[in-house]
Amino acid sequence: MSPPAPDPGPATTSAGSPLPLALRVTNRLTRPLGRKLIRLEDHELVVRAMKRTALDDLGDDRISEPLGVLSRALDEEAHLHTFGRATARAQLVGLLSTRLRVADLIRRVPEITATPVVAPIIVIGMPRTGTTLLQRLIAQDPGLRSLPYWEAREPLPRKVDAARQDAPTADRIKRAVGSVKLLDRVAPEMKSMHELDPLGADEESWLLGVDLATMLFEATWHVPSFAEWYDSADLTRGYQWLRTVLQVLQWYRPGERWILRSPQHLEQLGPLLSVFPDATVVQTHRDPVRVVESFASMISYGRHIASDSVDPVTIRKYWSWRIGVMLRRSMEQRPPGDLRFIDVQFTDLMADPCATVGRIYEAADRELSDETLGLMRRWLAANLPGGHGAHGSRVSDQGLDDATVRRGFSDYTEHFGVAIERP
Repeated sequence: MSPPAPDPGPATTSAGSPLPLALRVTNRLTRPLGRKLIRLEDHELVVRAMKRTALDDLGDDRISEPLGVLSRALDEEAHLHTFGRATARAQLVGLLSTRLRVADLIRRVPEITATPVVAPIIVIGMPRTGTTLLQRLIAQDPGLRSLPYWEAREPLPRKVDAARQDAPTADRIKRAVGSVKLLDRVAPEMKSMHELDPLGADEESWLLGVDLATMLFEATWHVPSFAEWYDSADLTRGYQWLRTVLQVLQWYRPGERWILRSPQHLEQLGPLLSVFPDATVVQTHRDPVRVVESFASMISYGRHIASDSVDPVTIRKYWSWRIGVMLRRSMEQRPPGDLRFIDVQFTDLMADPCATVGRIYEAADRELSDETLGLMRRWLAANLPGGHGAHGSRVSDQGLDDATVRRGFSDYTEHFGVAIERP
């Protein structure tokens, strides 16, 4: 994978940082010591996770390669300030701890992996195309099993025997609520771009992160060497880990079928379908120019949470190219005429969400009862957003016009008949 020139490297300014003044001052004063106090070496991260869990078996040692690449990228490329180093370490130690707990539980209760993950409904699509709305709407179906944010962040309990199927959840929910409140304080505008709901259905990106098989890291930090590793890796094993964690979660809390969501599946259809061959795959579509504007603005804003060196213009150029790669691969990897796929246009979804769900249920061979439809309509009345509009700068701020940028997406928009959205 060869990113466009210039590569989205860091700027030398902290302008636009959303962090509170006190935290910015703390970052500045502790910068000389931050690297020494908060170590990100792969060995250090593993040792911390093992001490936290009192476990020492990561399931296999193949995670060592991506962990080494990512830890070096965070240390050498991401330009993290002190708060950024602390949050990065916490996230990776958390993922490694989950991996240790999953591997331990499977050894103790091996029958967990004998229960299949049956016919999941999987929402894929570019960011900012209504995937969150669609997943959370479908998750109102009481017969489906969704992945709430609190469970995605901490799939297994910490302080009790994980082999108890009645493991408590209140402490994990409390921590998730606290993390969302912290995000609201350090980046108050983020909730207008992508609102996290501790109890609401969320992406399985964190579960894929148990094997470091997620593009979440590329979106969160400036880690080009890890992005290169991710792009060239066969992520089948990561999707197998995803299935294993889902089996663990449905052992704790059963459900008929899963409703899942992640934009990275767009370019990982091979691994996705090899692990979930009976899935119904829902692909959302939207004018890519509007997607790039909105998503790149959110990435730029979010990067300030971890770094005071952020360049919004190069980030926007990079993600314009990166999303183009994802869309091209989605067309190349999708089997022609495959009846497991259903396409949803953003304009149709926003015009009549429940009608869109009806089409999906028909394709998934699932009955949409009047009771479930009523639950969905009540949820919509309380939660329908304003269309996930673009945030921040437009492509015209780069000296370009919509038509110039859109030409790079013409194969995709023509193939799927995607409507152009005017500013």
